[in-house]
Formats: sequence, C-alpha cells, structure tokens
Amino acid sequence: GIVAGTEACDDGVNSGLCGSCATDCSQETTCWTQVAAGWMHTCGLKADGSVACWGANDGGPNDYGQATPPAGTFTQVGAGYYHTCGVKTDGTVACWGANDSGQSTPPVGTFSQIAAGYTHTCGVTTDGTVACWGNNDGGQSTPP
Repeated sequence: GIVAGTEACDDGVNSGLCGSCATDCSQETTCWTQVAAGWMHTCGLKADGSVACWGANDGGPNDYGQATPPAGTFTQVGAGYYHTCGVKTDGTVACWGANDSGQSTPPVGTFSQIAAGYTHTCGVTTDGTVACWGNNDGGQSTPP
C-alpha cells in the first residue's frame, strides 16, 4: 500500500512526496485520504475521490462484491462484514456487497458520515440525525 510521505506524486505543477503535496495533487490516484477495514477486505478513498478495494473473504475473492465499488466519487467509506458503503460527493450513500439483512439498502437522504457493521450500517445525516439500516437483532439499528 501507499503510505503518505513515501509515494511520489506530480500534478504537472507541483511534485514531491504524497504526504507533502496531497493538497496540490488532489487528482493523483496514488494518494489516499481514508481507509476502512472489513472482514477480509479493505477499501480506501483516494485523493481523487475514487474508491479502491482489495482482499478476499473466506469463500474466495470478493464473494459478495464487497470489494467491487461502483463508479463515482466519494467523501468517505465504511467496510462491514460482507458489504461496504460510501458517502458519495452529492451526499447520497452507495452500498455494495451482501444485502441479506438490508445492510446494503440505504434510506433516501444525504449523509456526512457512514459506518458499516457486521450486517447493519449507520450514518450521520446532513441534518445531524443518525439513520441505520440492516439487521436489528440486538437493537444495533435503533439509535437512541
């Protein structure tokens, strides 16, 4: 993986190490801004807003599509057990992977932050409330 400050980047105007020029190299695909670790997969948000995922699950690589993000640009990503969700730049949530408990079916609305659990997902909406979806066997999808 790429570690900030170790990967060279060059945006045609400024060049240097990723950690020192990530702001100037916002379109570089070698600079990362966030990572999220799931069961046996990891997804990361690149400086250009794209998401890349890697790893496998116990039945083979990418069993449920949890490591195959959709196209588009994101501001944040959260990895769960067999699913992954991300906040797109327009504030909507996109999820991919397993959906046996509804964990990959986000509600309509816009979000500023997302967190994926085992078979549920929660996010902070842009109006400051918490919304959850998916499995609720232990009350984990019912915010206080």
